Formats: sequence, structure tokens, C-alpha cells
Amino acid sequence: MRMPILRKIPTGDEGRFGRTKTNIGWVGNFSIKSWRGATGTLFELDDFDKSFTKDAKIKKGCKLFRYETDSMHGFYKPLIAINPERGLIYFLADYEVDEPVFDTKSCKATYVNLMENIS
Repeated sequence: MRMPILRKIPTGDEGRFGRTKTNIGWVGNFSIKSWRGATGTLFELDDFDKSFTKDAKIKKGCKLFRYETDSMHGFYKPLIAINPERGLIYFLADYEVDEPVFDTKSCKATYVNLMENIS
């Protein structure tokens, strides 16, 4: 039997999925096949991000997050659009614009784990 791509994390069970006390704003994690087992950590958007992304053109069913991986250095957390129900991930296409532009082609997630209170 195939595992579902989207798994909801019950409140209080975050530690099993990689959350630590230093991961402020942590809402889940994900991976894609081409990363060969590496994971991305998902963070909720802050007020600046919400204002910056309010007019962003994203596909129906997508949710916006910030993410980081173990290979990222410093405070670099780019935006990412995820359709959790379909398991599709859209990375930023252009980092040098006044509003975020996401790739039109998606990557298929190996899995997406999200806190159960993320709608």
C-alpha cells in the first residue's frame, strides 16, 4: 500500500517530524525525489511575507510558505508554493522582482507533512 503524500501532524507530535525549540514558525517538512532523501523545513509566513505575497499569482489549492534545507546558510529562506492535496511543489522562478513569481512547472513531492491546524 502506498503512503499518502500529505500527512497531518497532530498538535503535540511535532518533535517526531523534526521540530525543535529553535525552529520558530515551523509548520512542517517535505521532500522531492531529486533531493535523494534530503528534506525541506517549512515555516509560516510573517506579516511582511503576507503583505509581499498578497497579489502573487499561484495555482488553485496552493499554500505559500518559507522553507530551508540543511545545505542553506544563514537566514536564507526562500518562498515556496505547495499544493498539499496533490503533492505538487512550485519553487520561485525569479528572485529579483517586486512580487514573487513561481515556476509554472511543478515538482512532485515524495511527502508533505503539515501541522493539522494549517488549512
